[in-house]
Amino acid sequence: VWRVSDSHRLAALAAAVLAINIPNIHFSRILTYIHPWLYGVWTMFFFVDGLRARRNLSFVLAGIGLAFCVQMYFSGRAIAFIIVALLAWAALFRRAWVTDNVGRLALFGLSVLVGLGPSAVFILRNIGIFMSRTSEVFILNPAVMTHMKGMLGQTTVEGVMLQQVKRSLLMFNYYGDTSTQFGLPEPMFTQAISPFVVLGFFIALLRPRRPGHALGLIWWAIILMTGAILTGEPPFWPRLQGMPPIG
Repeated sequence: VWRVSDSHRLAALAAAVLAINIPNIHFSRILTYIHPWLYGVWTMFFFVDGLRARRNLSFVLAGIGLAFCVQMYFSGRAIAFIIVALLAWAALFRRAWVTDNVGRLALFGLSVLVGLGPSAVFILRNIGIFMSRTSEVFILNPAVMTHMKGMLGQTTVEGVMLQQVKRSLLMFNYYGDTSTQFGLPEPMFTQAISPFVVLGFFIALLRPRRPGHALGLIWWAIILMTGAILTGEPPFWPRLQGMPPIG
């Protein structure tokens, strides 16, 4: 938050809110789910620092961090999409971040390969295995769709998707966790905080050219889409552990 917004106060506030966030506290005790985001947050810090400061070492550390993320619990793969989307935004509104860092971005890609090591070969040769868990929970998987129709009392794909969107958007202030790993019947943020999450989202929509607002919107949208709307039984919090840091 500090690096992308140049605000120490905002960063301190974000850290304080995250420190008392119930899902974050709970899942910080379950390394399987929190590990990708331990590396993911630092990956984004170093990537943004590399873009802004034109720093080789930051791109190297970001590349290795991304490699760690994609090999852990599959929610961490959202970081790769966030980085791609951030680069697309930068190409439109901060072109120098891209044009001045072409060589460093290549170094970033090389660092990802080094971080993956032999796993890169395995992933390329066994992409079906690598994507198996994602396929199993994908909402358009016939088995998942059948399950969700029964669970939600819907008879059409459209009806299910409408409920998916509803439950995903309202996870911050209404719907509780559907997972068996926690199952807390309360929203992701408390009543005191959730209104500010909604307010912050709309403020960011009004000023999307600001780096901090842009990254927040990108991060929020990608995790919401990949971890909730397009997967079964939202809001399934183990898939959404990247949300509290940006929320």
